[in-house]
Amino acid sequence: MKQLIIKDILSIRKTIKIIFFSMTSIWILLFLLSLNPYIGIWEFVSIPLVMVAFVSYVVISTLCDKEFISGIENRILQLPVSINELVVSRFMASFLILITILIFNSLVLLIGVLVSGSPLSELSSLLGFFLFLFHFVFYTASVYLIFHFSFSYGTSVWLGRLFVVFWFFFIYALSVLLILNKYDIASIPAVYFENLVIAISGLGLLLVVLSIGIAAWGYRLKRQGRSVFQPIMVTVLYVVVMFVGSGLLAENQLTDSIREILDETKLEQIEVNVLDFSNELGQVHYQVIFQIELSQLTADWAILDETILTYSTSGATREYTKLVGGGIPLSSAYGGFSESDTDKILVGFQETGPELLTEEDKEAFLMEFTEEDFHFTLQSAWISEEISLGWNK
Repeated sequence: MKQLIIKDILSIRKTIKIIFFSMTSIWILLFLLSLNPYIGIWEFVSIPLVMVAFVSYVVISTLCDKEFISGIENRILQLPVSINELVVSRFMASFLILITILIFNSLVLLIGVLVSGSPLSELSSLLGFFLFLFHFVFYTASVYLIFHFSFSYGTSVWLGRLFVVFWFFFIYALSVLLILNKYDIASIPAVYFENLVIAISGLGLLLVVLSIGIAAWGYRLKRQGRSVFQPIMVTVLYVVVMFVGSGLLAENQLTDSIREILDETKLEQIEVNVLDFSNELGQVHYQVIFQIELSQLTADWAILDETILTYSTSGATREYTKLVGGGIPLSSAYGGFSESDTDKILVGFQETGPELLTEEDKEAFLMEFTEEDFHFTLQSAWISEEISLGWNK
């Protein structure tokens, strides 16, 4: 099998050289641009990384094209080589080339970060992208090789392209539209896409393993002149399960994360301010203004914008000020980071009691008012239940 792997790699060595030369040239150009103090490498780093996605398709299609044109697969099987060995060697050769390309770009990026003086912490923002790229590269290789061993040249090429287009359609359109339509929201939190990357990458690894067996199954049926319907349907079924399953997993993780964030939202204080003013007759009245402050652990606008903070009152607050209750989008109360605890984000808003108080009522209200007069709940478009707010004590 080792000889078969080497044979496959050497068969496209010219293509591999062109790929590495092209990518090296692009990286060098980016490094030269990054020498300009007003241009950072981070502004262009996605260019070579996106190229890797298309390079993976070029590598696999070129390798398979040469095998179709030369007809070498049929000659190899006349040797003491089994179908399983031929299929596994082709997969291993493809994966070795793709892994080498991924490692090359990762190392060049790391060198670029060190040379440009950028903090290594900025690499963390690219980890999810690399994971996403890793999944796409091996998804492309897996489905393309299945079709290569199961169909004729033209059919396998177009089916491979179709599945790649479907990947882009699901990731960038369908998954987003399904979520927006299900929850009737305007935007999706960034954590959903992070969860989607992790889920689809994990399920994609299983596809890589399954694809080897499916490809050998389909190739054996093709050589026997039998229908390859079953292995292809297994492929289609798993791809659908992979996409739907990853979407559901990402959605469940998102709702759990939002529920945890809202559970961690706490009341910090309710401050009472009393303003006095005189009417036309010179009589003094007082208006009560409540300044309410909360703390939470997220600044994700999509989560804030889809969460409503509601409250109701009782006791002295309702009796004297006639303030019954109300609600505002949490995004309207967005504030800033706490000075004492940078892990917390403080949000605040104010409400005005509609009833003007006399001097006697004002004194009575201030004597009887307690923070327990207010009862707060959070309602989010992402979860069905209401969450009661507690005090941060």
